[in-house]
Amino acid sequence: QASDTSLKFVVPATSKPGVYAYRLNDTAVGLLNRPRIHWLQGDDGVQARPGGRLDLFGVNLGGDGAIVRLQGAQTRRLKAASAACRLTVTLPADLPLGDYQVQAHSGLGGPQAWSRPLRLTVARPETWPTKVYNVRDLGAEGVGERDDAPVIQAALDAAGQAGGGIVLLPRGRYVVTGTLTIPPRTVLRGDSAADTCLCWPDTDEPPKEMIRGTNRFAVEDLTVYAANHQHVIVGDTGDKPDAGHIALRRVVIRANAYRGHLKEEQVDQRFRASLKLSTGGGDSIRAGGPDVVIEDCDVLGSGRAIYLSRVTGGRVTGCRLANGRWGWYCLSGSSGLVVENNQIVGADLMSTGGGLNCLDGSNASENVYYAGNKVGMMHGWDRESMTSDAGGGPYIGGIVKADGTALTLASEPKWDRDWSGAGVFFLDGKGAGQVRRLAKHSGAEITLDRPLDVAPDATTVITITQYQGHYLLLGNEFADCGAVQFYGTAIENVVAGNRGQRMSGFSAWALWYHEIGRASCRERV
Repeated sequence: QASDTSLKFVVPATSKPGVYAYRLNDTAVGLLNRPRIHWLQGDDGVQARPGGRLDLFGVNLGGDGAIVRLQGAQTRRLKAASAACRLTVTLPADLPLGDYQVQAHSGLGGPQAWSRPLRLTVARPETWPTKVYNVRDLGAEGVGERDDAPVIQAALDAAGQAGGGIVLLPRGRYVVTGTLTIPPRTVLRGDSAADTCLCWPDTDEPPKEMIRGTNRFAVEDLTVYAANHQHVIVGDTGDKPDAGHIALRRVVIRANAYRGHLKEEQVDQRFRASLKLSTGGGDSIRAGGPDVVIEDCDVLGSGRAIYLSRVTGGRVTGCRLANGRWGWYCLSGSSGLVVENNQIVGADLMSTGGGLNCLDGSNASENVYYAGNKVGMMHGWDRESMTSDAGGGPYIGGIVKADGTALTLASEPKWDRDWSGAGVFFLDGKGAGQVRRLAKHSGAEITLDRPLDVAPDATTVITITQYQGHYLLLGNEFADCGAVQFYGTAIENVVAGNRGQRMSGFSAWALWYHEIGRASCRERV
């Protein structure tokens, strides 16, 4: 079935499973069912360690016969455990350190059917000092009667001056006022979430953050209690150069700004104050950068449960994340993020959902594995249980010249920032349907990340806007909520094996967020 912009054909029913070559007019060659790796993640996020685990995410990765090949200081072929859109291997403990090219083979198709290679760095994990600073030894009482913040902060400062360490909060109830600041390479650790509690008293002017670090810190095995609050646990977001390497493990957050017998005007005042922080109030968890790990946490706050900005090689697993009044979850500008086996729920009739997006101003959000989650009880706003979202772009219009990857546009885009990494979408005319990434730009001249399959001409219309792609939504359950939906520029996504009850279904929308030289369009597809 041929048209000006596409060619469709049926694979014969007698064909055996495998990888097949096809040829168009004896010029263009492609491979059907060839494995494609979208991204890699190791134990340490963007890196992997000898003897550690490596996950490969993509499509056509195969089943029991799947093999992963590493080529670098040594060449190793490793049998892979296979799941939907995912291969997992354990790296040899004696694997030399260094850079490797990683490829996958599904077990079908012979030597031509290896995936294109991706780069992996194998390195030893950074070690942090392990000296223990017991706050009880330094004078903290932990009986809930006096402010223990000065002693706890003194212990954190001492660890920081020594290059890091473990600040231990033995079993107890520690009253805290103000912000606890965690230095780099320092762990704030309790005996367990059931035994160690940090408690912030109610106040009309709570601190901006309860617990604050910049990068390379961890919080483990404790509970945070707070009444009125802004943000709870905060690290630098990914727009900061040294952000990341943050871990929250087995942490419970119970932050409720509306607890107690507040008068209506007090509730209104606190709610309005929360909306100055974001459209969903304060964040229970706020972080970004490489290697952000949040696992086995139980989070309830008055606003957004979680805000992650520009995470690379991150994991959110085994958590319960409850959104508060007008609260939602926001995973923005990702580049390699696993969100797996969590409960994401609304804890207020005004709670909504959230999703994967570019709302932090990122030019792209991509490579997210969103699997095995239970999502529901979202009744506020549009009730969006998962939505890709973004908005805006510097250009929609024609092309006056094309030379390989260099394009001259019909007019100079409205460059309000560096848009490198954004999507270049070919909407109409010759070459429509192609998508490339913006490598660089200057005036009306842009450079694409790779050549086009079909050269454009004067009939071609393109747009430059935020790119979202390679979202893998697999085996999730959605109930009592709105739609799982994809907006505008979300492409090459997989949605499979999900279940919905009392929800609005699964949909994709074509959408121009702003009018740029032509009428805005909204069409459900």
